[in-house]
Amino acid sequence: MLNQALRYRRVTELLAAQQPGTLLEVGSGSRGIAGLISPAWRITSLDRSFDDYGATRTGSGSGVERVIGDVTALPFADRSFDAVVALDLMEHVPPQLRAKALDELGRVAAAVTIVGCPCGPDALASDRRLAARYERLRGQAPGWLTEHLENGFPTAAELAAGLAPHGEVTCFDNESVGAHEAIGTLEALPLAWTVSAVAARALGGGRSGGRPRADALRGAVATRLRGGDSAPSYRTIALLRRSAP
Repeated sequence: MLNQALRYRRVTELLAAQQPGTLLEVGSGSRGIAGLISPAWRITSLDRSFDDYGATRTGSGSGVERVIGDVTALPFADRSFDAVVALDLMEHVPPQLRAKALDELGRVAAAVTIVGCPCGPDALASDRRLAARYERLRGQAPGWLTEHLENGFPTAAELAAGLAPHGEVTCFDNESVGAHEAIGTLEALPLAWTVSAVAARALGGGRSGGRPRADALRGAVATRLRGGDSAPSYRTIALLRRSAP
């Protein structure tokens, strides 16, 4: 889907700068990052369920180890993975558990942790409008969007504070509110799955790597479709670079 390709694109770009090794994706759902990054990465996916709210369409890729678990109590030792990714997960975690979840995501990483999620009041207002559109077009909002509204969103400062005990944190905007609403509305329309899937394939499914010129062009198009990542932004990405032992 186009939404998935666009939100993973910035993450795959960050991972392309890392030496491939072991990677843990928390909250991957059935698809996740497998197939979007170099096959040299050895991937473990952890989630409470891999059924995508009952709408599973494809597997997460061959060679991926799946683990049922909870982000607030990851069943792994400290620094078990070279990279840890949690994209659009924190909005599904109850607010009182988010600090613990962020601490766990930082704890199990040896080099980098990448956490991205919608943040702040502008993003929440955007999802309220999107939910209303789903209700008009389909009769009800999907389960993932209902959870967004029930839990509310953290702030960028909360992401940074939760990861900071483990190293240096950098936060940056990812996807404008307007772009998020436009793509979300598109995917709520009849036959949108087909249109969205074709667009995602044209962008390389979110993958970064391969032929440099073609990849640079896809990256530029993805950035444009994300509204230039301009403010007010929908999603914040927090990049933790782990401190030396």
